[in-house]
Amino acid sequence: MGALGKSAPSGAKRWLCCSVVSSLLGCLLIVIGIWGTVLNRRFTPVYRPIRCQVGMPEVKRMWSDRPLMQGLHIQLVSLTVCANPNPYSVKIRGTKSGGLYMGSQMSPVGNITRIPEATLPADGQGTIEADMLISPTKEALGSAAAMALGLTHHVPLYLENNLAIDVDAKVLFAHVKAKRSINKDCGLNLKMSGFLHPVPGPMTCADTWDQLVLLHADAERVNPNELVFSADRLGSDDVDEAEELKTESLAAMMGVGFGLGIVFFIAGGLCLLRYHRLFRRARAADEVCAADGVLEAPVKSPESAIIAPAPAEAWDAQDGEAAAKVEA
Repeated sequence: MGALGKSAPSGAKRWLCCSVVSSLLGCLLIVIGIWGTVLNRRFTPVYRPIRCQVGMPEVKRMWSDRPLMQGLHIQLVSLTVCANPNPYSVKIRGTKSGGLYMGSQMSPVGNITRIPEATLPADGQGTIEADMLISPTKEALGSAAAMALGLTHHVPLYLENNLAIDVDAKVLFAHVKAKRSINKDCGLNLKMSGFLHPVPGPMTCADTWDQLVLLHADAERVNPNELVFSADRLGSDDVDEAEELKTESLAAMMGVGFGLGIVFFIAGGLCLLRYHRLFRRARAADEVCAADGVLEAPVKSPESAIIAPAPAEAWDAQDGEAAAKVEA
């Protein structure tokens, strides 16, 4: 193309520049359209449900600060693992201290003392740790004593699981901000494994106490319980507005990128076609002139037509001849 450009007339070179610039702009716009397509796939939908698996509680320690088990305390730790499929981070926290209840009569025995805030990274997982303290009251002391002394195989333990999700993120040109809490009623069976060594069974959860079904303390430790923070549960207009703004902006981005990119590619092709036509026309004219011998030879400059002076030896010979004639 470089050799063609050197021998082409100036008018054809302008069409060559038009072709190069149009093709480069077309490539840039196509890249913008592809980038918009990638972003559309990444952020559709704007919010994906966050799923949390309620882990098996573990006994951290058990102690008594008064005789005859009147000051019995059991500290449990429960881990909840949440998966965040969204391309931005969110926060999970406890909304309030949930109550703990023991026995078939659901006597209050304690509460969930601490649920620290946890940040779920984008496209990652996070863990929520909940500390529970059980201090059996007089109403539940009989069930606790029977379990500790091995008089009963297990004792049911109920707890209120209160979590909330905070979404505050910028998605392209939109700002997604929503808060939503989810409350679950959970329960498990406690059994004794040795002296003063309680072992919790599998935990199950439900939306209400009436729907809750506890598993046997010796049941397989497979936890199917799942807490889902769906878009419907968030109930925020920000999510719908962000979805609409994202769709409109990325549609415009892809339309401009692919549409104008194709137009510039077509324009670049037409400019290149015009350049080749002018170039072939100029080359054909040069070949015709060369074949007919019409091309003129270079004209000598007037200075080259001036007669050069005679050499000095010629002047000396002429002076000798004139002197001989005078002597004769």
